[in-house]
Amino acid sequence: MQELRHDYRRSLDKIDVRNLVFIDEAGLHLSMTRLFARAVDGERAVGSIPGSKGGKVSLVGALNLDGLVAAMTVSGSIKMSSISHLCHSSLSTSVVERGYCSHG
Repeated sequence: MQELRHDYRRSLDKIDVRNLVFIDEAGLHLSMTRLFARAVDGERAVGSIPGSKGGKVSLVGALNLDGLVAAMTVSGSIKMSSISHLCHSSLSTSVVERGYCSHG
């Protein structure tokens, strides 16, 4: 097992890190609220929390050594077709031009 690990590590030495692009996704609820509020000393913080207004949004971004290459938001959950759209849309022409996304 240790020899396989060393072989894998040696294979990584052949990869040009300038050609790597990392795609990451994060999801959030637009109706999220803070658990605590601030108030002037001696006064009570009073406020209301909206119900489940808002929805779920997914944020997808592509990063390389130069920084953020492409980003997009998707209403609801992310699907593989959305990732493919990120790779091939006008938002990310630089990713495709450099050959970072496969056409498969």
